[in-house]
Amino acid sequence: MSTPSIRRVSHLEILRAVNARELIAEYAAECSMPGAEPQAETYAAMEHAGALQCFGAYVAEELVGFVSVLTAVMPHNGKRMATVESLFVHPGHRGSGAGNDLLFAAEQYADETECVAITQTARIGSRLDRVLSRRAGSQPSHTVYTRWL
Repeated sequence: MSTPSIRRVSHLEILRAVNARELIAEYAAECSMPGAEPQAETYAAMEHAGALQCFGAYVAEELVGFVSVLTAVMPHNGKRMATVESLFVHPGHRGSGAGNDLLFAAEQYADETECVAITQTARIGSRLDRVLSRRAGSQPSHTVYTRWL
């Protein structure tokens, strides 16, 4: 299995990847909700405002994973926080280190932008939940409840 390289990219670069449709469909089925349609204009506006940074994991020139990080000053405490909005690695590249490298890139970015913490949600019992529960320095801090409408 090839070792992926991590690159700072725009969300548009992720959407324009040759295999973007496949990755996004797999991500939606596993991590999000079926029928997810990334909103390119919203992502572009957030990038322009400095509130979003994405990273891609590549093997050669093929995108095999991505992470998007949102940062903002929280109005209730005045502290800058980072949130992993999306994280996905193609199943064929799990175990290659791509996921850990993407998380590390997100954490470095949060540190560079003077965030006091980085948060991420994972479905209970999911592979990501298991990975995060074993990740050094990560600890559960909140429970998120979802009511689908």
